[in-house]
Amino acid sequence: MYLEKKLVILTGSTGALGKATATKLSNIDCKLALIGRDELSLKSLEESLSNGLAEIKAYTHNFSKESDFKNLITKIESDFNNPTSLLINIAAISSAGPFLEIPPNEFINNLQINTITPIELTRAVLPSMIFNNYGKIVYVSSGAALRGLPGFAPYCMSKAALSNFVESIRSEFCNTNISFLTFYPGTIKSDFNKKTKVFGPIKFYGSHLGNEPDKIADLLLKAINSNQIGYSQKGPALFAFYLNLLVPKLIDKYLKRKIAF
Repeated sequence: MYLEKKLVILTGSTGALGKATATKLSNIDCKLALIGRDELSLKSLEESLSNGLAEIKAYTHNFSKESDFKNLITKIESDFNNPTSLLINIAAISSAGPFLEIPPNEFINNLQINTITPIELTRAVLPSMIFNNYGKIVYVSSGAALRGLPGFAPYCMSKAALSNFVESIRSEFCNTNISFLTFYPGTIKSDFNKKTKVFGPIKFYGSHLGNEPDKIADLLLKAINSNQIGYSQKGPALFAFYLNLLVPKLIDKYLKRKIAF
C-alpha cells in the first residue's frame, strides 16, 4: 500500500505492538496520528520518533469512556489536512478469571474497547474512503477469536465478535478499492497480561514465550502492503484452531490444564 503523504491512524500506540508499528511507520514519509490513553507514554513516544520521516501528531483518548468517534477522526483529518488512507486498530484490553467470578460489566468493557471502538472508528473513517474510493482498515484480532480460552471469556468473546464483523463488512465493500484486513499476531512478548484485570485464581500463558513485537510489526506491515484479507501468524493458536475442529473435547481438557484454576 502506497503510504507516502497519506494519513495513517494508529490506535493502541503505546502498547508493545503499537509502539513497534509506530516506529516502523515513522520511517515512511507519511502523516501519522498516534492515539493512546496514557498521555505521558504517548508524548514520550512522539518525541522518540520526531527524527523520522513521518509527520507525527499524538492524540490522548480513552475509548473506555463515552467517545465521540466522529469528532476525533474529523479533528485528526483536519489537523493533517488529509483524509484517512489507513486505520490500524490495535488498542485492546482483557479481563480474566473463572466465569462466575468475572463481573458482568467486564464483558461490556471488553466489548467497548475490543469491538465497539474499532467498529465506530470504521464508521467514522469510511465516508472519506468511500468518497475517494480508496483506503484500508486493519483489525488486530487474536487466536482467542478462533478458539476460546477458559478463563478469558470476555476477551475471547470480544475478539470473535470483531473478526466476524470484519468478514461481514468486507463482503459489503468487495467491489471497491477499500480493503479490510484481519491480523492474527500470535503470542507477543509484552506486558499485556500484567494489564489484564484478574478476578479469582488463574494461571496465565507465559507472554515471555511469544514473538518480539518488532517481528510482528514487520509481518503486520507486510500484510498491509499485500492484498491479503487475513493473516495469521503460524503457532500454537492456529494449530489449536484446526485441531479443535477435529477433537474439541480433547482441546477443552488440554486448555483447562494449562489455565489451572
